[in-house]
Amino acid sequence: MVWAALAYTVIGGSIIGHAGFYYLLQRYEVSLTGPLTLMAPIFGMFFGITVLGEPFTWRIAAGAALTLLGVLIIALRARSASAAAPRPVRARSAARIACAMAEREP
Repeated sequence: MVWAALAYTVIGGSIIGHAGFYYLLQRYEVSLTGPLTLMAPIFGMFFGITVLGEPFTWRIAAGAALTLLGVLIIALRARSASAAAPRPVRARSAARIACAMAEREP
């Protein structure tokens, strides 16, 4: 059982979780993907209930609801702030600009 827990931590939590998060970071803004990290306790609770058969109580439901409400507030505030702010220059665009400026220098 210890080896299964270790394998889940290494494969599920580290490799798949981080790879998925970095995949999302490449395609979406940080303000949209950042709140997903706040949902980690909810994912842990869900898998604890479904896989390990832990009890689902009203306290767990209340905690999950508060967590989801907090993530929703952060996501809505980040979305409104990003709509008002100018869009940042992407890394590839900045690199192209730097190369073009370097070529123009004598």
